[in-house]
This record gives sequence, structure tokens and C-alpha cells, in this order.
Amino acid sequence: MPCSNASDGAGGGRVARAGTVLAAVVLAACAGGERGGIEQAGLQRGDGRAELVLAVRLAPALREGLERGVPLNFLVEVTAGGERRESHRELRYLPLTRQYRLREPGLDYSRSFASAAAALAALERWPLPAPAHEGTVSIRVRLDRTRLPAPLVLPAVFDRRWRLDSGTRTWPAPA
Repeated sequence: MPCSNASDGAGGGRVARAGTVLAAVVLAACAGGERGGIEQAGLQRGDGRAELVLAVRLAPALREGLERGVPLNFLVEVTAGGERRESHRELRYLPLTRQYRLREPGLDYSRSFASAAAALAALERWPLPAPAHEGTVSIRVRLDRTRLPAPLVLPAVFDRRWRLDSGTRTWPAPA
């Protein structure tokens, strides 16, 4: 049965528009352009807490996806003393309110920002749990491509611009 907006009513038109937006994001993901990246810039200590400082650059395809409502989920993996901990942060644009939301479900943290630059700046400072031992801490931060909307998972697997990964870096454990 062919799709037709004339017979679908108001709901069918919205579905067709949503499909068009998603197709545009997929095409942008597959088109050429610069790559983004995540770099671990430092580990700061203070007030009894440790904070990972990142430098995050989003490729134009990711920035366009974000602007169109695609949530970007970031994962930090912390290994210390044989114990591994993970935490997630989600960056999302909310078109109705024209705000960016950064949330961390594990900590019930959620904050809204008026600009992408402000939201990325907040994403670049990631509080870490204090390790239970002295020594070293290994940290890896990456874009969790498995948490992308289903139509974007396959393009993200093959397109290098969706592979934001800091690699594993070892730091002295915070005191």
C-alpha cells in the first residue's frame, strides 16, 4: 500500500516529516566532513572530589544530528584497583524550548542550557567517584553509539565521525 499524505490525516503528515528529518540526519552522517573527538585534558582534584576535564569536538554530522533532536550519550569507564565503574551522560537538544539538556541518570543530574557551547562546556567537566585505593586510575570516555536511535546505529558503525573515543588513559588516583 503506497504512502500518501492526502489520505493519512494530520498524524500521517507528522510521521512523514519525522521520517524526512531522520533521513536527512542519516545522509548527513554518511556525507563527508571533519571528524570530531574526545580528549582527556586533565584530572583535577579539589573539595574531596575528582573531576575529569575533557575537550569535546563534535563533527558537523553529530552537531546536525543533535540540532535535529538526536540524543548523544557519552559513557565514562573508570577502573581503579580492579574495580570498574561506568556512568552515562546524555546531551540532547529540545526544539520546543530551544534549550540543550545535559543529564546524568545515575546521579539524577539534569541541567538545561541556552546554547550548544554552554552545554558542551558542562559536558567537558565530569565529576568522578573517589577511588577506594591509592595508585592509578584508568579512564576512557566515548560516545555510546548503541544508545543512538535505531535508524542511526548502522550508519554510526561504519562512519568514523561517530567514533568519539578518548582511548584509555591512566592517571594518579586522586587523594
